[in-house]
Amino acid sequence: FIARSDLVLLGTYLTLWGFNTALEQGVATTAATAAGSGLFAKASGAALAWLGVVGLLIDRLNRVTAVMLCMGIAALGYLGTMLVDDPLSTAALTLIILLGMGQISAFAGAHTLIAKEAVDATRRSVIGMFNAFGAVGILVSTFVGGILFDRVGPHAPFVFVGVLTLGLI
Repeated sequence: FIARSDLVLLGTYLTLWGFNTALEQGVATTAATAAGSGLFAKASGAALAWLGVVGLLIDRLNRVTAVMLCMGIAALGYLGTMLVDDPLSTAALTLIILLGMGQISAFAGAHTLIAKEAVDATRRSVIGMFNAFGAVGILVSTFVGGILFDRVGPHAPFVFVGVLTLGLI
């Protein structure tokens, strides 16, 4: 539910947050689109760079412990958005990197737990349910996230997922 919605959440609401912030700063629509997309690109680049490190951590730790660590990193990134007013600022770059690291950590941790701990006889069913709940997670996080983005603020979808992620730990 959580691990699958992370990437969609970043692609949708981080990009939108950057776009809206750029527009508020008087940037033209085309440049604002590029600014919002640039945030997602930075988070994705951080995720790609972090994937090797988190893979080594997951491989060396107990799988459940590794998932808890991965979800902790993700929760830290998502909840950290409460401290950011301007995601385009240089000061927010650390958070953007942490969001990317958290997103890939949650994804890799969940997949590894399933791959290693589900018994052969039921692995296909477990993976099927994982994917089904992932789809539901995407629908719920984008629906609730959109309402929260509009009514509370641009950080709210991330806080919502951060709180859900903490519930897994």
